Amino acid sequence: MKLSILSKFLLVMLLMTLSQKITFGQFSLSITRCETVADVIALIDTVFLEGVNPSQYSNITFTGDPKAVGYFNGGYLFGFNVPQGIVMGSGFVEDLDGTNSCSAFASGNTGGGGDPDLAAASGQTINDACIIEFDFMPTGDTARFNYVFGSEEYHEWVNTQWNDVFGFFLSGPGISGTYSNDDEIIVTNFDHEANIGPWVRLKDKGIVIKYWNINNHSGTPSLLDLDKLISNKTKLVTFSHVSNVLGGINPVQEITDFVHSKGALVCVDGVAYAPHRSLDMQKWDVDFYVFSLYKVYGPHQALLYGKKHLLEKLPGTNHYFLDGDNIPYKFQPGNVNFELSYGCMGIIDYLLDIHELHFGSSNKGTHSKITDIFDIIAEHEEKLTIPLMDYLNNNNKIQVIGNSTSSKNIRVPTISFIVLDKKSSEIPVLVDKYNIAIRWGDFYARRLITDLGLTENDGVIRVSMAHYNTIEEVNKLISVLDRII
Repeated sequence: MKLSILSKFLLVMLLMTLSQKITFGQFSLSITRCETVADVIALIDTVFLEGVNPSQYSNITFTGDPKAVGYFNGGYLFGFNVPQGIVMGSGFVEDLDGTNSCSAFASGNTGGGGDPDLAAASGQTINDACIIEFDFMPTGDTARFNYVFGSEEYHEWVNTQWNDVFGFFLSGPGISGTYSNDDEIIVTNFDHEANIGPWVRLKDKGIVIKYWNINNHSGTPSLLDLDKLISNKTKLVTFSHVSNVLGGINPVQEITDFVHSKGALVCVDGVAYAPHRSLDMQKWDVDFYVFSLYKVYGPHQALLYGKKHLLEKLPGTNHYFLDGDNIPYKFQPGNVNFELSYGCMGIIDYLLDIHELHFGSSNKGTHSKITDIFDIIAEHEEKLTIPLMDYLNNNNKIQVIGNSTSSKNIRVPTISFIVLDKKSSEIPVLVDKYNIAIRWGDFYARRLITDLGLTENDGVIRVSMAHYNTIEEVNKLISVLDRII
């Protein structure tokens, strides 16, 4: 939930359509202005949000001239019991305490820009805007903010083009409306729809959605393209570790480092990566990582990794009285499926059994053992990939979709291709007669298939291999493909 342009005790907010100067009449008021953006953020953190649990708010931002914000104390103003607080204006706040002569303005212009939400609400161009925003998570059903709005212009300029404007905007789950201050989320065109559609639907809440598309020639996403999309309004970049169609391994750590340098978060879909390589969230520094446990030889459940401080701030789906730091209980829609949860223990048992089979008994820790196993898995899967990729690359009737390499450092053994003179739907049916299971379609990556122009072709043919497959099985598939194509 986001609250824009707000105050703890007092907020005097003046946003002008033209250059303005401000006075409020005679009252005793002491104001200490801010000099830097850091000063403003510190003021919000220590004054506005005084007494609020730090886990309940984040992402304090300021737009405008810091000298338009300050701390005030002294007296009662306009009958409100507001002895102290934060003051904001469209001019310099030290000029606020003066007399409106109706002939001259009291302050110089800040030269600030506008605000899209306020402009949309007022229908006018906004100048000299002074904007504070932050995310917060309420713990109850009521949020209360005290503020005072004052304007020197209402005597002589009311209902003209020179009017002061105040905006107070809330957005978030359960709040209807379109105001988000143009916050951006970057999605891809190469992900499973599960990691695109939910984000795209946030457009209804005013979120701006941008698409990071693959390079159709290389079949890989480019950081240069991402750099062109990302801005200071980007809050999240979400992408897959491996496309379930293309099979290429995206450089998660490199992408994450870049996105973090721009002040945004990352959410990674690891469904197509987790069966083939070991996971290291700390090394990659990802904010969120999601995959299906059945993909790693467990029950049909999902796993969400998130940094602790971020999960604490997220609202849960469980009962309202559960504290925000009650992880993971607050995310449970009631009791968990205990049978499936207990079954998850078999994942580790399975991997450790493989380790003992290859290495015998060892005093290594569990994480080290699992890393060793996935190194072996990667080597074996590369051996499976080489003959199949060689056949596909050298058959002039076939086009590989995505990177055509066999290197374990670049791809996993999820391989997609098309037959140039046949529909993709025709091939698996023929292969099935030889007791070989391959699939065709868009694999819920409909946007990718559409952008690649493969819809009329019935999508792609996909071969999905894992560590339990053998070279003999690969050779059999090659023989069958060569016979029917």
